Amino acid sequence: MKTPLVSIIIPTYNIEKYIDQTIQCVLDQTFTDWELVITDDCSQDSTVEILRRYAAQDERIRIYVLEQNSGAAAARNNSIEKASGRYIAFLDSDDWWYPTKLEKQMAFIHETGCEFCFTAFEYADKDLRVTGVSHKPAKISYSSMKLGCNIGTPGVVYDTRRIGKMYMPNMRRSEDWSLWIMISERTGAAYSINEPLWKYRILPNTLSRSKLKLVQSNLKVYENILHYSKFRALLTFCFLFAPKHICKMIYNKVDSILYLRKLAKTNAQ
Repeated sequence: MKTPLVSIIIPTYNIEKYIDQTIQCVLDQTFTDWELVITDDCSQDSTVEILRRYAAQDERIRIYVLEQNSGAAAARNNSIEKASGRYIAFLDSDDWWYPTKLEKQMAFIHETGCEFCFTAFEYADKDLRVTGVSHKPAKISYSSMKLGCNIGTPGVVYDTRRIGKMYMPNMRRSEDWSLWIMISERTGAAYSINEPLWKYRILPNTLSRSKLKLVQSNLKVYENILHYSKFRALLTFCFLFAPKHICKMIYNKVDSILYLRKLAKTNAQ
């Protein structure tokens, strides 16, 4: 197989219920110059069997299985290490891309020359019914990135030829935000397509929904990635991160209400 332009990175763990839809959305992409590199984190259900079935049907799909459960960051990093494409694109195992997602994103990267790109997305329930939206600013600078994560992992593409392969820190939470900080430090900013090109499926057991643990992980980002003292990390979180996060949540709530009304009106026509 020729070297693909884009390597799509998916970590999996006990996701047999949704992984078919996720892989199928990759197969349905109008942009076809990709490889799909999946690393399973020691699933105990039928996830690996499903993955191997797809790999047997399409040579662009490669499957790896970790020897011990190590978390999503380790699974993603294994796939990044094995990836051969110039561009790294991320997709989570229970989320979903619209068919033109990669085509539009690669066209945007070609037109703008940006090294670090992401997109807006829709919130969805377990059956992928849209429940809201998260629109994005045109650009997020490195300084803004340090004040909170406004990027969904399945919307990210970065250019390894221009900035090198970059890996997620070995953390159980906020590992994606940590990587966006490190990448934007090199690129100066991340640039967005403010069009919802994928769906973030909200499940009851979603890891990021544990609020106390999320606070703890955010403090670790400031201490371990940005090397702030504990005191500075706490001050930054309380007086900069938290207010910005609350404002973002309020904006997303209002924006989602308007977006759903617009969708309902469009569907009724």
